[in-house]
Amino acid sequence: MHFCTHYRRISLLALFLLALPAALRAQSWQRALALASVPGTGLTFCNTTCYDVAGNVVVAGSFGGTLTLGSFTLNSAGNRDIFVARLNPAGQWVQAVRAGGEGDDGASALLLLPSGELAVGGGINGTSVTFGSRTLSTSNGKSDAFVARLNPAGEWTQVVQAGSYGDEGISALTLDAAGQIVTAGSFDSDAVTFGSFTVTRTPSDPRASIYPDLFAARLNPAGQWTQAISCQGSFYESVTSLAAYPDGSVLVAGQYGGTFTMGNVRFTDASTPFSNIFLGRLGMDGKWSEATSLGGPNTESIGQMALDAAGNVTVVGSFRSPKLTIGGTTLVNADPANTDTGYSNTSDIFVARRNTAGQWTQAVRAGGLGNEENPRLVLGANGAVTVAGSFSSPSLALGAFTLTNAAAPDPTADIFVAQLDAAGTWVSALGAGGADKQFVNALVADGRGGGVMVGYSQGPTVTFGSTTVGSSNSFYGLVAQFNGVVSATKATAPAEVFTLVPNPAITQARLIWPQATAAPRSVQLLDGLGREVRRQLLPARATTATLDVAGLAPGLYLVRCGAAVTRLVVE
Repeated sequence: MHFCTHYRRISLLALFLLALPAALRAQSWQRALALASVPGTGLTFCNTTCYDVAGNVVVAGSFGGTLTLGSFTLNSAGNRDIFVARLNPAGQWVQAVRAGGEGDDGASALLLLPSGELAVGGGINGTSVTFGSRTLSTSNGKSDAFVARLNPAGEWTQVVQAGSYGDEGISALTLDAAGQIVTAGSFDSDAVTFGSFTVTRTPSDPRASIYPDLFAARLNPAGQWTQAISCQGSFYESVTSLAAYPDGSVLVAGQYGGTFTMGNVRFTDASTPFSNIFLGRLGMDGKWSEATSLGGPNTESIGQMALDAAGNVTVVGSFRSPKLTIGGTTLVNADPANTDTGYSNTSDIFVARRNTAGQWTQAVRAGGLGNEENPRLVLGANGAVTVAGSFSSPSLALGAFTLTNAAAPDPTADIFVAQLDAAGTWVSALGAGGADKQFVNALVADGRGGGVMVGYSQGPTVTFGSTTVGSSNSFYGLVAQFNGVVSATKATAPAEVFTLVPNPAITQARLIWPQATAAPRSVQLLDGLGREVRRQLLPARATTATLDVAGLAPGLYLVRCGAAVTRLVVE
């Protein structure tokens, strides 16, 4: 949190005029950018994204060669380095930093912290991997997992690694109720040390020696590991997504093959060497609970999972089995089963919801005769879900909407973004594509029905509505912004009102929000000139926050959270 003590008291009349809701618009692409490095052999991947406290879009991934973003030029030290960049609401790059060494390094997960810093997770490989003035090294030419902190000024303030002689990496991050960073990923070393904790593999199948197990670990703000656990299986396991509950427990989602154990629950995937989906809840005590799985005779994978404010779970994934049963719903793959194998040839996507009692209450599919895969999701208001991914069918039907592949009749992988309402009806759909393949790696919502997707392309050009971007590189990154969804009536939003107690306040005030939201909210304290003097986050699924007003001069202030504004008197 940053502090400003210079302000004057003037009339606050203008500050209490709240803007009217913006007119509802049809969903459309608003902006698209290609991130390409030079020389042309340099590869750029946009892997993850989030918003920062200033409303900038943060993009992170990997690049080789030289990457220029506006006035910022980054040079990789070796094969591929990490980049983190910020794009302001006007579409201008306002910051870009790198980290890395002589090997392959990459960022795969981003997390906005209450301090305004960013947590960046991924993998590093090299004998001299630098994050600003900090240097790490790995051994045996293998990769280690890392978590680093980047402050709003673009300075690396902390970096922590974990690894051994094998390959380790982080694929997901979230923040628990105690303010710790929860990490998850995979490892194929026999043992990996996280501070004073060691996770091990215990393969029961000779094939397991070449396949990774999963880990989950917690890191406190001081950069100390406070927990680390692993789950072993006979084949392989990977983590795709994390989400935190208010009690400090974390929901972990991913896929597994063979037999797989989470605490006292043992799963068996009869479709090995294919995969099934798992979800498990990890407590602050390091014990698993509520473990469940989904799957059929072929490959099923989960793209992303999210919790709403009440604790209901929404997942998006893909399935290749001819049929996939989720609760009381059976989804049928659009591609008929192969008569020789009995398996479907291609994958469809699905969206499913599970309530707090552990019951699956909804399951919806979409797909054609090609592969629909690698989906991502974000939750919106009133149960809406925005889904993005790739489709290689000649056309993709999403309810009443049909998207045509840009390369049809010989389709490759195009991009789609669509919204599903609480009733399970597709209410909007957007497509983008080109002559070759495009993929979505991450999605973030702007809180108004729109958002940003990031990914990469293998084709010379990609068209997003009226905008075409491209590069001669074989792989280049994509960042595309889309707006909200058209609707005949304005959706009911969470109550835009909160209370402050005590008010007047001397050193601190308690903000009480009547309805929790699925996403974090920024809380601003404004002075008499409307200038921001302090800022912090109301965490996701939280209904209270403590505002520090110590050191402020007595007077009248304005507290803003979302669209709600309340006066606060400091004495």
